[in-house]
Amino acid sequence: MDHLMEPGVRSHILHTLEECKHVKFMYYTTMVNTALFVAFILLVTIILHFKKKTKLTDVQKKKKNEDDRLHIVNRLRSLQLEKMTNYKLI
Repeated sequence: MDHLMEPGVRSHILHTLEECKHVKFMYYTTMVNTALFVAFILLVTIILHFKKKTKLTDVQKKKKNEDDRLHIVNRLRSLQLEKMTNYKLI
């Protein structure tokens, strides 16, 4: 089949095909990089949105601190009572 082509045609076709392959590769690379960039920006946006949404307000922070304080005080009282009852048993 090679004998049916002019001598320079084969190299010209191969060069053209390699050039098309390079252009196609650059096009796909650009598409993939763009898609990954958009996905990254979307992921960061979602994470920041949920962090902001779940952040406690000042009122909620005060209530949580008060609840924690009450829990600690109640636990200390129960331990103190337990210690007193153990002391009386001895």
